[in-house]
Amino acid sequence: MTLNTLKLGTLSFLTGAILLSSVLPVSAVQKTKPSSEQLLGVAFEPRAVTTMQGGDFHFTPGQVAPIHTHAAPAIGYIAKGQILYQVEGRRPVILSEGDAFYEPAGPRILRFDNASATEEAIFIDYSFQRTDEPFIIFEAPLTEKIDRRALPDV
Repeated sequence: MTLNTLKLGTLSFLTGAILLSSVLPVSAVQKTKPSSEQLLGVAFEPRAVTTMQGGDFHFTPGQVAPIHTHAAPAIGYIAKGQILYQVEGRRPVILSEGDAFYEPAGPRILRFDNASATEEAIFIDYSFQRTDEPFIIFEAPLTEKIDRRALPDV
């Protein structure tokens, strides 16, 4: 394990903890029992990461995300509700509250939609960007607002 890998791992853990604490109410955090269960394991090519950008998305009932790609890998966590998720070339899956996800750099993300017609969905994500790399690339101009509450870049 290199020093950069250790730094990135520590930074990822701290950012995830900060992201989760910004969304979960204090009472929910206090009632949560510690777990050593690994939610997600992802291996990607080494990157010269200069920025880690994070935020939480609030999707209204039935909200559909536009088709998009990521120049940098993104990982996240479903904080509330369910998301219909599909990477091009793969089957769609339902991500539920408590699930972690990975959006790879490169392939088109065909679906990242609120799976409920009646409930809000909230997910937290962060990406590991190189210098001047965008967080997200949309295929077409947005036609509706996306409620993303960005956290300070690290």
